[in-house]
Amino acid sequence: MSFLFFNPLAQPLDDNGDPMPGCYLQFYEHDSTTPAPVYADADLETELTNPVVANAAGRFVPLYMDPEVVYRVLLFDAADVEQWDVDPV
Repeated sequence: MSFLFFNPLAQPLDDNGDPMPGCYLQFYEHDSTTPAPVYADADLETELTNPVVANAAGRFVPLYMDPEVVYRVLLFDAADVEQWDVDPV
């Protein structure tokens, strides 16, 4: 069993309310900077690159998380400026 990552913002938006193409999510293990895997499928067979980069519309592909991992998730804009840090997820 896996968990589908739920982004609290359906689509990340900048301060002006515009989409953020090229923004990215970085996944770590809880309370660390050790990268944690995320997957493209519910069976956790296809690992995605980490960080996961949004498309030109600022949207992410579905991201599945390992239920045995406690995650820390950071959102950065395309200029590498941290937008938020959620720990634990």
